[in-house]
Amino acid sequence: EFSMVRLRAFGTYEIRITDPEHFLREIVGTDGHFTVDEIDEQLRNLILSKFANILGESNIPVLDLASNYENFSNYIGERIAPHFGEYGLKLTKILVENISLPNDVEKALDKRTSREVTGDLEKHIRYQTGEALGSSGEGGSSIGDMVGMGAGIALGQDMANRIVSKDAPPELPTRDDTSYHIAVDDISEGPYDMRTIKSLIEKGTITRDTLVWR
Repeated sequence: EFSMVRLRAFGTYEIRITDPEHFLREIVGTDGHFTVDEIDEQLRNLILSKFANILGESNIPVLDLASNYENFSNYIGERIAPHFGEYGLKLTKILVENISLPNDVEKALDKRTSREVTGDLEKHIRYQTGEALGSSGEGGSSIGDMVGMGAGIALGQDMANRIVSKDAPPELPTRDDTSYHIAVDDISEGPYDMRTIKSLIEKGTITRDTLVWR
């Protein structure tokens, strides 16, 4: 969906030396002076050189990486472990802690999420009004009573609109003048038209937990 994407990955790994002689010969070479940081850098370069190809072979979508860190860590560990063996090492654990997306990709993802929320607004309203009807008979707060009343009106209007004679021709489409109310901090606000509702969703004022009724 986003074509080529630049990623930054962060993680940790654990190793054990299984063949000290082979390890010294391959890692240290002819240089008798070395530090742990120098060895760590070589091993990190080894991981980085294989990481991109393994990520592509995993077939995990970029937007789903955050929910698949554990699976991807196991997958990359299985693929990289043999390369560590060539240096007399055993890769005992590798953990991908975070894979970050560029800012422009994150913004595109936020916009897509906003569109999905807007598209599901009708379902969201039906769900909220159904919940309000179920709780209004249990002596809820004034907001709950008001939402229950609004839900009854909304459902009644919806049912009336569906009762149409089979022989009656369909009406021409008209502009959506439906108004909505929302509850913010237990305070009723509105009425708002659909354009305003979409704007409030994009601003984050309306979330999936916000009470919305007609």
